[in-house]
Amino acid sequence: MFAAHTIAEIMKQTALTLLLTLFVPVLLMAQTIDTAWTKVYGGSADDCPGFGYDSRVNMDVNDAGDIFLLTPTFSADVDVAHNYGGKDAWVLKLNNAGDTIWTQVIGASGNEYASRIRALDDGGCLIAGYSYSDDGMMSDHHGTATEPDGFLARLTAEGDTLWVKSYGGSTYMDAIPGNDFFYDVIVLDNGNYLAIGQTNSLTDDLAPEFSWDLFYTGWVCEITPEGEVVDVKRIYRPDHDENNPNVLFRIEQKDDNGGFLVMGESQHPMQSADKFWVMELDTAYDKVWEYTYGSDVQNISKAMCPTTNGGMLISGTSQGANGDVTGVFMGDMADVWIAEIDNQGNLVNQKIIGCSQGETIYDIQADGNNGYYLSGFIRGNDYYAHGDTTTGADFWLLRMNHELDTIWTWQNGGTNSDILTSMRYHNRQIITAGRTASNDSIIPYNHGSNDVWLAKFDFTSSILTQKGELPPKFYPNPASDLVYFSGAQYIRVYDQNGRFLVHKFRGSGHGKLSLRQLTPGMYIIELKTKNGEVFREKLIIN
Repeated sequence: MFAAHTIAEIMKQTALTLLLTLFVPVLLMAQTIDTAWTKVYGGSADDCPGFGYDSRVNMDVNDAGDIFLLTPTFSADVDVAHNYGGKDAWVLKLNNAGDTIWTQVIGASGNEYASRIRALDDGGCLIAGYSYSDDGMMSDHHGTATEPDGFLARLTAEGDTLWVKSYGGSTYMDAIPGNDFFYDVIVLDNGNYLAIGQTNSLTDDLAPEFSWDLFYTGWVCEITPEGEVVDVKRIYRPDHDENNPNVLFRIEQKDDNGGFLVMGESQHPMQSADKFWVMELDTAYDKVWEYTYGSDVQNISKAMCPTTNGGMLISGTSQGANGDVTGVFMGDMADVWIAEIDNQGNLVNQKIIGCSQGETIYDIQADGNNGYYLSGFIRGNDYYAHGDTTTGADFWLLRMNHELDTIWTWQNGGTNSDILTSMRYHNRQIITAGRTASNDSIIPYNHGSNDVWLAKFDFTSSILTQKGELPPKFYPNPASDLVYFSGAQYIRVYDQNGRFLVHKFRGSGHGKLSLRQLTPGMYIIELKTKNGEVFREKLIIN
């Protein structure tokens, strides 16, 4: 009996090992999701020192395919020409193959925080951030160097600095500091620039809206292509006071009415949870509608993307599954929360994604087919994490359909911390940028500390598309009662021991499979095409 039991166990484990060895995520195999190329840029010091809007790698791509990168840096060697003192803003222009066209450093003796870069039609770029310097390029700084000013810098197609200008105010009556921050900037239809952020100033550029009650409010500032202020307005919540700071982080112009979609945070450091703060502004920068969203615990906004119906997709992290945040909380201190909001500000869909050890989404891009690409990091090997490393954060790329079902995920990285913080979808190519501290796996080398990592994913080639067959797919994942599939003759579900549980055959190649008889947990799902190719992936049942 003992010998028979041992043989049975061996056979069982062999079947499981074989199944998991053959396991390849469905679309990873079908659509050859891998990097076309990767590049590393930086110096021997820290080139992307943080995770906030003002400390992470940011990217944009122009119509010609040129890539623009922006990151704070402490380096002054290798790829970084020099350092003006403290933390500078480092700008790179690259061709579509990732080869460097030019680099430029913007800074002065203090710290410059680089928040956003936008490609311009003339081949140059526009940079937004804030500065603690009052000399050199920042000599028009308002107040002392201890009071940050928002700044913009305009660079030509050849990398020359056309101008750098500071915006904000200074200390009022020795009591209220003139602290001003830019986090985003866009180019308006009239050719002017619109920068957004946060202000506490009551003087200079903010003097037109003087009030003792306006502490740390949102701030929009319209500026000409020459850097001159056209209009300034504070944006704040009805419940705003000195204990409830408001800040604007991201803005995009709407296609239908010329207005703007804006995301920020309504912060309650001493009262309750911080919330996602989302609004539409009209062309005069007045609020059309505004709402706050999130759980009752703590919420941090990270990314937004306009939707085809005039609304937006927002993402960030939440520390609890309650309030607006509903679903299965997967662990660690916070999970990623993704929500769709319609053109009136109504919450129409939402989802929790992640793993048990931590994750964040930093950027979202529409895929041109009512779906989305998302990028960030994940640390773990369960739920939405398909990797096998828990030694540090891994690069994380996802694709979702319009219902926020995950179509596929890609996870990779080296031994140390690797994080994607910016992304663009251009000519059926995903270009991702982030920070890496690794020098192994898909990261070829490291210049020291954190470097900038850039990669291109090309989806124009596909194993199955070359054969004239669309790749099989299924969704949602995680699932509850049903999964829907297409491109497959049959679909089967196995448990983790390799035991066959349920299946469905569809000669038409698409259909749905009931999961109601299965308990929550992790399974293996298998799809087979009419050509006999078999694809397997982990399936989570909630």
